[in-house]
Amino acid sequence: MLEAAEYYTWKGEDLLLWVTIQPNAKNSEISGLHDNTLKLRIQAPAVEGKANLALITFLAKEFGVPAKSVKILKGLSSRKKQILIHKPQQLLPNIKASH
Repeated sequence: MLEAAEYYTWKGEDLLLWVTIQPNAKNSEISGLHDNTLKLRIQAPAVEGKANLALITFLAKEFGVPAKSVKILKGLSSRKKQILIHKPQQLLPNIKASH
């Protein structure tokens, strides 16, 4: 279970997440919190944008939205990223709805 942290905020109906990714993991999964970010293990390697694409696909599934609703705002070539999820249809534990 995740602890309450400042790894997300709402901007209207859009969810902003701060994540730290660990590419080239055995499985794609949420592994907890790390430095006020949501730590994610991503199965794809960090080459030629594969980890970013896998991250977008993973988050789209977790939040019940199409992949085009997930955007990396900051950190394209970094492990720490800011992500925007447009109108998430389902939420992770400890993320409270905006309304």
